[in-house]
Amino acid sequence: MMSFKRRNKNSKQNAFKLFMEDLMEKKLQKYISTQEAQLYWNQLSEYEKEEYKYKAKKLKEELGVQIAGKSLSIATPQSEFEKRLKMENDKFGEQEVKKSIEDSIDIGTIDDKVFYIISTETFYEDSRDVFPCELAIAKFSLKRGIFDSLQIRINPGPLPLGTAYTAIEKSKNKHKYPIPSNDENDEVKQSSYILILEKIITFIHPLDEIPMFFAEGHKSNDFDILYNTKRTLQKIFIEGCEYQIARELQVFSISDLFYYLNEYLVKSSKINGLTQFSCPVSAYDKFKRITQSWLYSIGNYSCVYHNEEDCSQFCCLYKVHLFCFIIAAFCCDKSKYPLIRGQHYPKNYAVET
Repeated sequence: MMSFKRRNKNSKQNAFKLFMEDLMEKKLQKYISTQEAQLYWNQLSEYEKEEYKYKAKKLKEELGVQIAGKSLSIATPQSEFEKRLKMENDKFGEQEVKKSIEDSIDIGTIDDKVFYIISTETFYEDSRDVFPCELAIAKFSLKRGIFDSLQIRINPGPLPLGTAYTAIEKSKNKHKYPIPSNDENDEVKQSSYILILEKIITFIHPLDEIPMFFAEGHKSNDFDILYNTKRTLQKIFIEGCEYQIARELQVFSISDLFYYLNEYLVKSSKINGLTQFSCPVSAYDKFKRITQSWLYSIGNYSCVYHNEEDCSQFCCLYKVHLFCFIIAAFCCDKSKYPLIRGQHYPKNYAVET
């Protein structure tokens, strides 16, 4: 287990301990030996090592503590330092979203720019691991609305001992997927993460790099939803042996995208009386309220399984459609291009919302 206590060790040692913790999280392991971690550490560039040294220094300055112990476990609850780092990363992410949109506006491609909206669900997750059951990704642009989507049902294999009750309750109350087992006769076989990864890569082709993804949650609230979406995506890439890409994955708050696209619409459109948000948190609150308001009203956009189980609102495919319709309603300029039924707004709506 990782413990924290006051001690006087050099920053290199502490940087290495931080690296070990990060490595275990990326490899989704409870333990890694110092010798094995050293091999990975030696492969880092000097710049990457300096990053860990900086984090260790900041840890000492802000909390007055340093990492101790010869072995680490990601089962330890997040420290205040780790939480603060995640908040800083999310703030940085907000600026990344803003810059991406501003760059597209500057070169005149914003209306055609494709945004990747993602939703994930799990059987069970804790600080050590995540066991996904479903993933959906949608392609969305201002001009075309939601024009393509991918949904993957995932069987991660048997769940750890002691997690059955939590997983069963979550299944019963939310996604309704049966709990994985060791039974070779199960209808849904254990998933190959390599095949899942291939489907994702094929879906985003012909991009030369992994794009930004946008998901539920925000630094001001529901951060765990956003964080676990990223963890799920990282697990798929790690299990598919794409370790470097897993490390570089970017999953940002969809409400930040919502805010900056709405800001662009208000500034550029000839339409009067448009809804405008005072700040990203205001946009997040509005997005969350509309999500709840529209949750049961957009029609049949869920997968066959969730439609048959009468729980469409928990379907990841349904959610990405819902999110895209909300963005379209507040961010698309119908004075510049026609809004498409089923892509900008639900098919069961008589007129665009």
